[in-house]
Amino acid sequence: MEQFHGKAFGVFDPQKRESPKKAWEQLVAPRRVATMNSPRYGPQDDLGALLRAAVEAICLTMDARTGAAGM
Repeated sequence: MEQFHGKAFGVFDPQKRESPKKAWEQLVAPRRVATMNSPRYGPQDDLGALLRAAVEAICLTMDARTGAAGM
């Protein structure tokens, strides 16, 4: 994902006790994702902030490539 300048954010089920450990072993350790987060997307939640920042960065990159006005 990184070689193509993409972003991958892992999400684990906080209701399952082994979910964070399993997610770490399968996703973070082999560098398949940058971070692991609980599935909360609100204004004060980490995953929500990460996703909004990633979308904004993509939009800014697209604007720079096309010469369009920024956000």
